[in-house]
Amino acid sequence: MNIHGVLFTNNILNASGCWCNSEIQLSQLYNSSLGGIISKSCTLLPKEPNPIPNYIDNHNHKLKN
Repeated sequence: MNIHGVLFTNNILNASGCWCNSEIQLSQLYNSSLGGIISKSCTLLPKEPNPIPNYIDNHNHKLKN
């Protein structure tokens, strides 16, 4: 896959902000079979933060806002 001249090995990418909050998590993503890693999104202008709480713990999975 080629996006504006950047070649990716495949088109599977993690969602922005998911599993990229620590060096260990980033290393796990890097060593996975993902085609690329999206660590965080960014904007040119400031934005308001997400409302708190920004995740829901349903005892099986944590769903991040």
